[in-house]
Amino acid sequence: QIMKTRAELIAMTDQELEEYEQSLLAQWTPRIALENQIDRLSTEHKGQLELFRKLKNPDKPENLRLKNSILSLKDKIEGLKNKLDSLN
Repeated sequence: QIMKTRAELIAMTDQELEEYEQSLLAQWTPRIALENQIDRLSTEHKGQLELFRKLKNPDKPENLRLKNSILSLKDKIEGLKNKLDSLN
């Protein structure tokens, strides 16, 4: 839905304004949810990556779980970013 101009908003009834507000909220809620997920996962990814970089032997088998978690987070973040882009 296209954003209304100030003049259009002034001309609207209270009921029309409420409906318009609800339609905007419905559009923005998924975007905000995706942005929050991306932020949360990015923070987790960054922390795990810092931990991984501090390891003396990052390629040891016991570090495979951490490495896979980092790669998984990266994939999830990219997928969420693609969803976010598709909302435009």
